[in-house]
Amino acid sequence: MKRFILTAIALLPVLAAGCLPNATWLPDSSGVVYTGGPHKDTLYLYDLEKKAPRVLVEKGAGPAWPAVSPDGKRIAVVLRRLEPPCFLELIADVRLEIIVFDRDGKELDHSRKVPWAKDHDISAAQVFWVPGRDRLLISSDNVTGVYDLDTGAVKKRVQTVLPFGNSPITPDSKGYLAVCGRRDQYIAVVGWDGAERKIKSEQLAGTEDDEVKMAAGGMLFCPYIHASRWEGTRAVADWKNFGLRIDVDKGEATVDRLKPTFAMDKKPVAAEFRLAGGGIVRAAELSVRTYNSPDLLGSYRVEVLKAGSDLPKTLMDGATLFTVFPSPDGKHALVRCTASTDALSDDKAKPGQDMLFLIDAAGGVADKIDLAK
Repeated sequence: MKRFILTAIALLPVLAAGCLPNATWLPDSSGVVYTGGPHKDTLYLYDLEKKAPRVLVEKGAGPAWPAVSPDGKRIAVVLRRLEPPCFLELIADVRLEIIVFDRDGKELDHSRKVPWAKDHDISAAQVFWVPGRDRLLISSDNVTGVYDLDTGAVKKRVQTVLPFGNSPITPDSKGYLAVCGRRDQYIAVVGWDGAERKIKSEQLAGTEDDEVKMAAGGMLFCPYIHASRWEGTRAVADWKNFGLRIDVDKGEATVDRLKPTFAMDKKPVAAEFRLAGGGIVRAAELSVRTYNSPDLLGSYRVEVLKAGSDLPKTLMDGATLFTVFPSPDGKHALVRCTASTDALSDDKAKPGQDMLFLIDAAGGVADKIDLAK
C-alpha cells in the first residue's frame, strides 16, 4: 500500500501540535461548558434556558478544551504545563495535569503531572471523553494518549500526530481516527490497545494536485476551522469545494470535489453549516490561507443567514479562527470567532476579538459572550 503523503502536513506542525481552547455542549443540549476570562482559566457553564453563564471554577481550569462525560455529570480539563529545562537543555518539558470537576465545580479527581513531550507549541491540550468508558482521549504536542480515570494510568502514542478533527472517536467507541507517523503520515483507526488499522489513501498518496493536498492537509490538521462529523461509519470534513471522506468500514479515504458556493459579494464560502431550522452559518473567505506566509490561516467573514432571508448578519469580519459547534439536539449552534492568534494571549486579548455566539436553529443570534472579559 502506498504511504499517505501530503506536502501540506509538513507545513502544519505548529498548528497541529495542540488545539485552541474551545467549547463543549452538555449531552442534553441544556448548556455549554467553556473556559474564558482575562487569563482564559475560568471554567464556565452557560445555561441555555437562562441565557447566562455561571462560574464553576474561578481560576486554574484553563486554558482548556473541556470534555463532558456522557451522562453530563462530570467535566474534564487537561492543563498543559512547561517544566523549566536544565541549563543544558534548550527545550522545556511538557507535563499535563488532568482534572475532573462535577457540575458545581467541585474537584473530583486531579492527576499527577504526567510527563508528555518536549515543548512544541503554546496551545491547549485537546481532550475527549470516551463514551461507555471511564477514560479520556488526550492530544497535545504531537502526542496522543489515553488516560484511565479509574487507575490513573496513561498510555501514550508518540507516533500519533493528531486525532481527526473534533470528533475522532469512532461511532462504536472501539477506538479513534488519527493521522499517525512523523514523516510519512498515514490515516489509521487506533484501538484502545494501540493496534492500528491503516486507511487506504491511494488518491491522496498519488496526487500531484497541490490544491487537493492543501485542502486535505488542512481538513486533517485544523479542528478549530474544519468541523468534522460522522455520517454512519464515514468521517466527513468539508472545506471550500473539497470534501474529505474517510470510510472506516471500507478502510478508504478520498477527497471529493464539491460544487463551490459564494456569499452575496461573490467571496467564496470556505465553510458552511446548515442548522435544523433552516439557518445557515458560513465563513466567506476574504484572503486565502497560505501556510508559508504571514497570512497563515487566511481571513474570513463569519456570518449567519436566517431561514427565509437573503441578508446575512455578520458575526465577525476578518476572523482568523472560527469553529461551529452544533448542539446534540440540532436546535442551536455555538460559533466561536477569533480575530487573530494574538487575541488568544492573556496580555494581548482585547474586547470583541474572541467571541462566542449562540445561534438558534432558524439562524437568529440568541446571545453572545466575550471570552476576553
